[in-house]
Amino acid sequence: MSGFIPIGSVPAFFAARDPNFPFFTQDGITVSRGEFEARANRRARALAQLGIGQDDRVMMLMANGVEFFETSFALWKLGATPVPA
Repeated sequence: MSGFIPIGSVPAFFAARDPNFPFFTQDGITVSRGEFEARANRRARALAQLGIGQDDRVMMLMANGVEFFETSFALWKLGATPVPA
């Protein structure tokens, strides 16, 4: 499986290569790779403080947007599985 990285590591992988490159754009709002990684990490820490961790499944009822993807990657970083509702 050489060359594969865990999905939760994808933002960090790309942020390390070019943190200022756009990672996500929606409704005229662009978030850079570095900013997306920082925001996903903040969400991951907040979710971990709530007790979410490895192998947990977390139902998410959110609009499709930056926050949805930040939360999904935050959960993957923790080893949890996002379950969109």
